[in-house]
Amino acid sequence: MTTRRDFIKAASLTGVGMTILPSGVLFSKQKEEKVRIGLIGVGLRGQNHLDLLLRRADVEVVAI
Repeated sequence: MTTRRDFIKAASLTGVGMTILPSGVLFSKQKEEKVRIGLIGVGLRGQNHLDLLLRRADVEVVAI
């Protein structure tokens, strides 16, 4: 079980790691691979997310 303290440590280390990496590593496109996403329990908010995902060229919605 993760404690709140462990979660905060992990989240802060992730943020620090992103500031240390060169921007080319974070924002470069190596391949034109699509992210495959499946949604569970699509309610009103999920419908909005689905609409936004379907507009992206780099995302493939594979299941709802």
